[in-house]
Amino acid sequence: MHAVAATLQGVKRCWGRPPRPVIPLTLADLAKMALLIYMEDLGQEALWAVILVGFFGLFCKDNLTTGKTGAWNTLGALVRDDVLFQEDGRVVWIKVRHRKTIQCGALRAVPGSLL
Repeated sequence: MHAVAATLQGVKRCWGRPPRPVIPLTLADLAKMALLIYMEDLGQEALWAVILVGFFGLFCKDNLTTGKTGAWNTLGALVRDDVLFQEDGRVVWIKVRHRKTIQCGALRAVPGSLL
């Protein structure tokens, strides 16, 4: 049964609809957004932090937000325990537990990487 499911998944990947292209966010867009953020408001500061993490971490929207109210995914959503700051505060490690593009099992290691 597993082979049939894997075959159907491969057919769907090859013959399914192509993904809808989206316009990427640029540094210029980010600079314009920074002018609109009121840093005295804690909610806007949190939003700005999410935007920066998403941009510089190359995250997809689904890794940072939920699509609709009540759709919280406890397995894939980013939570506080997924963020680790290095002691000197210059490096932040973010654990990604779910990614839509990882469809055939988790990547255990990046070849040649020290991580």
